Amino acid sequence: MSKENFELKEKEGTLWIDDANELIARGKVKLFGQDVYCALAKSRNKDGDEKIELMFSAGLIHFNSPETKLDPEKSPDYSGKVTLLSSKHKASIWENSSSNGKRYFNLRLKESEETSPF
Repeated sequence: MSKENFELKEKEGTLWIDDANELIARGKVKLFGQDVYCALAKSRNKDGDEKIELMFSAGLIHFNSPETKLDPEKSPDYSGKVTLLSSKHKASIWENSSSNGKRYFNLRLKESEETSPF
């Protein structure tokens, strides 16, 4: 699967492993009265130019060990509750390998019915 040759579907995505990425710093900022966790990440754009991004945490993701999965073949490898643009979702993530052996992750979001804070 090429990064350039795929179509994003609503509430679905793909994450690639990029060994050239570097986490520079992480911490938190007070925003609208709440502590929001954030990080500075360094990488390179498609032209090879360095870029630094400020990234905000949407929530915690947990590893689902094979023994805890309801269905080891279909259950996600990682999951967690996240908040994106004030909307609460359950994130499900599956680890995969491309035909040339490169690892990547498929992400699926499902709106959460929960009204309690995560």
